[in-house]
Amino acid sequence: MVVCMGDFHHNVAGVLRPAFTDPASPVVAVEVVGGSVSSMNVTDALGRGLIPLARQLIPRVNPPIAYLDLKYHVYTKVVVTPEQMNVSYVAANTVSQPSPRRFLVAALHNSRWCLHP
Repeated sequence: MVVCMGDFHHNVAGVLRPAFTDPASPVVAVEVVGGSVSSMNVTDALGRGLIPLARQLIPRVNPPIAYLDLKYHVYTKVVVTPEQMNVSYVAANTVSQPSPRRFLVAALHNSRWCLHP
């Protein structure tokens, strides 16, 4: 099962378990949250200083999160077939131009993350 949500103003992905805080509990679904392309995100609102704190704090309070990005404006592409699932977070370098340059921030292919700086 895949749960997809969007325009949450930051990007998050992780797993869902019946016993939320028990890593031995079986994974029953994957959750993918896509950020906003043009709306203000957390970094725009509060500055980049929040990112290191969030990267430390959020996994402590929400251990199933495998990926968190507060910086980029993205669109999220999810392709699901009976055999596999692929997720791509593609960012725009600016939201103030009609044709911004795009780049891959992170990708999930069959439960393996590939993060791009």
